[in-house]
Amino acid sequence: MSKKGKKRGKTEAVRSPWPARAPWLLLVFLLATQPLVFSPWNTEYGYTKSIYTLVLVSLILVFWTWALLKTPKPKVELSWLSPVLPGLLLAAFLSAAGQTPLCVILQSAALILYFGLIFLLVLNAPERYQSWILGALVFSAFGNALFALLQYLGLAPGGPGGKGPSAMIATMGNQQFLAGFLSYLIFPGFVLLKAKKAWPIAALSLGFNFAVLLLTHQIGVRLGLGAAFLFIAFGLGFWQGSLPSPKKLGVLAILGLAALGGTLGLSGLIAGLAFLLCAVGVYFLGRAARRYPLLWLGILAGAAVAVIILLPVTTPLGAVRDLWARKSGAIRAWDWWVGYEMWKDFPFFGIGLGGYKIYFVPYKPKFLATPRGASYAFPFPRADQAHNEYVQVAAELGTLGFLVVVGGLVLLAYLGFRRLGGLRDPQKKWELLVLGGGLITALVHAAPTFPFHLPASSLAFVAILGLAMSPHYGPVGDLRPSLGKKGRAILAIFLLSLALGVSVISVRDIVADGYLLSAQASYYLGNLDMAEQQITKAVKLDFCPRVSLYWYGLIKAGLGKFTEAKEAFRQCLTRYRPEALYLNLAGVELQLGNPEEVKKVLTELLATVPPADMAQEARYYLAAADLQRGDLLSAKNWLDEILRENPDHERAWLLLGEIQWRRYLLDEAKTAFQRALKVIDSQLQRVNARLSRPLPVQEYGELRVQKEKLEQMRSRALKALEEIS
Repeated sequence: MSKKGKKRGKTEAVRSPWPARAPWLLLVFLLATQPLVFSPWNTEYGYTKSIYTLVLVSLILVFWTWALLKTPKPKVELSWLSPVLPGLLLAAFLSAAGQTPLCVILQSAALILYFGLIFLLVLNAPERYQSWILGALVFSAFGNALFALLQYLGLAPGGPGGKGPSAMIATMGNQQFLAGFLSYLIFPGFVLLKAKKAWPIAALSLGFNFAVLLLTHQIGVRLGLGAAFLFIAFGLGFWQGSLPSPKKLGVLAILGLAALGGTLGLSGLIAGLAFLLCAVGVYFLGRAARRYPLLWLGILAGAAVAVIILLPVTTPLGAVRDLWARKSGAIRAWDWWVGYEMWKDFPFFGIGLGGYKIYFVPYKPKFLATPRGASYAFPFPRADQAHNEYVQVAAELGTLGFLVVVGGLVLLAYLGFRRLGGLRDPQKKWELLVLGGGLITALVHAAPTFPFHLPASSLAFVAILGLAMSPHYGPVGDLRPSLGKKGRAILAIFLLSLALGVSVISVRDIVADGYLLSAQASYYLGNLDMAEQQITKAVKLDFCPRVSLYWYGLIKAGLGKFTEAKEAFRQCLTRYRPEALYLNLAGVELQLGNPEEVKKVLTELLATVPPADMAQEARYYLAAADLQRGDLLSAKNWLDEILRENPDHERAWLLLGEIQWRRYLLDEAKTAFQRALKVIDSQLQRVNARLSRPLPVQEYGELRVQKEKLEQMRSRALKALEEIS
């Protein structure tokens, strides 16, 4: 009877209606494909993945709603960790009290909500799908690693350089993003070793992924993996987890050491063996701590010392400081201090979710004006992210958002330790430890970078978190809603409206992004009328136009529609604020005869310590503004400053000639025009030589515009010389 009952149960599970199985099959499909999705017809890798996630999760939500409504007594598992999601959403909406536009906040909040829904879906996935969920992620990691290896070898197009570590962008767009995604799945992938027949495939995939991430030379992921490895070793000793069989462990050890030796050489192999011995010591420390609780004091003290040694600000080790300097540590510190200045101005609710990248540039002068900022007075371009998730949360969501995140991490640690202590199955303890290792890798990596602003990394994190919090490893707490027909109808309307609304906006946005790309191409090719039509459609379709609004202003300025361009650039000040915006806005204000606005805009730009070429352009516009105001001496002083730095600045020589002409210094004016003509002819020769070769559209467009401007300036110089003579 028992066996027949089991067979009947299996048959019924297989024959369950497809709408009931659709959410989980689509979830596995999402996990297998989202990290691999990218499109050359969109402006950014992560943007395509975000839209893909929003649309596919909306579809999953439709089928999940259908399945819940068809179930007489629906059961939804809710982890004790679930309140963190509404807490984050509340902090996001309260951050609207800052300076960030509401549409920007809503876009970012929608992504938080949807990745929270992915966590909920993984949490509620039937147990038979859990291996598929993890396998799908490891598969997508393997696909990215294979693509990256081909780029490293120069066999596939990639990042700058054509081959080597800098070319390893895979479908992530950046070698750092790729390394992070691969690293988060190394330890969780060990769960797949429990498969009876397919475990060698899983082991080989993990070894391959590990080798490829080592080739990226990213220090942050190594720190994360090291911290996770020590945690797992300690946890095995303290909670007495069951390791895989010696055969499987041997294969893993051989693959890991081969990856270290093959990518890092003998030094990597020695470091790996030393770290392995260290992990053995940590394992026995965990066993000892189980018997002698007082050892925890020493463990916590040791962890504190390790943090002090690893932090460049507190470390006594010169090697750590040197490594920090080589890996652009000062630039990261720039990002963090700017975030701190934002938090100081908006300490309670932050500057606004998604606002860091908008207000980074105007906050640079605030930091430079502080005593600490004096040592950072070097050119540094706008940063999209703070390169530290915890700093960025504090800057964008204020103290409230920071407390929600810290509280969530404390709650996660408490729930994880409680689960490990309550489990009786040693195999499950091992699985939970390696899942925890993946979470720790991501959380440590979040200190020098921003994995939770990347769709693929966020997907991996919430999926691992959902598996770790699932009922498979202990009680979760469940909700059995008792809904009548009216209640179910309200629930269905809400969920379906959410899915429809988000997916429609997402599709419109990605179509708008396509129009933006087309408008850029038309602009570079010189077809400004076509570009205007395309960028107008992009702005109209975009839920919250930012980059497209900036390009709308550029194209309108190119067509001579300066009033419309000014309006677009002014709107960009609260949506998309790169350094170049200041120059373009100043140029438009100059054309409209507003020299005072030009001075105001460019004084702010110069206070940010921009790159030398940008600073020279700013001074040129300031000279032109002073000339428009009739202040010839001030204009000449700006130009003299430019020419001291760059004697081949043709626009400065041309404007200097006009100033000297107005001052009736004809010999000086003639000399300036002649020098301008000489520089222009030299630059035209170089531009024509480059245009004679096949070029990418963007480079061709930039050179074409440069050539047109040089030819116009050449005509002005020749005409002026004729009139002087």
